[in-house]
Amino acid sequence: MNHRHAVSKLAPVISLTERRARLVPIAVDLRQKQAHLDIILEALITAYREGSWSAVIEEWRYLEPSLRAQMDREEHDFLSAFRGVMRDDADELIAQHEELRDMLDVVGVGMDVHRVGVADLEALLTALREHTEHEEEHFYPWLDKRTSANGV
Repeated sequence: MNHRHAVSKLAPVISLTERRARLVPIAVDLRQKQAHLDIILEALITAYREGSWSAVIEEWRYLEPSLRAQMDREEHDFLSAFRGVMRDDADELIAQHEELRDMLDVVGVGMDVHRVGVADLEALLTALREHTEHEEEHFYPWLDKRTSANGV
């Protein structure tokens, strides 16, 4: 076997500092998307109160898969490492994710049969905000440190 040929197919080696620098936009992106999802959910509730079912559906079709993707990304890319250093906080975030997914399921069924209640939407908004607050206090500071050029 030609080892020189095999080595040339490997991804280029990048330094730890360079890898961290690439993660910085990820930390910012997670925060921005979380804030955007809050705004979308508020818009959905406003549309519901105004009786604009088409706007409710439009906001829901964006919100539901986006929120699920956000949680999946956090779990896949970061929470296992976070759990290694802050187990209780990571477990709490994962439990909150499960609660949010359950709430999304309930609201989704309500959307499907056109019988979602504003109380379910408001409960989802409250749970999302509590989750965001927990992330701001525990997860994002760790992620900032991890992804900073001077972090460990």
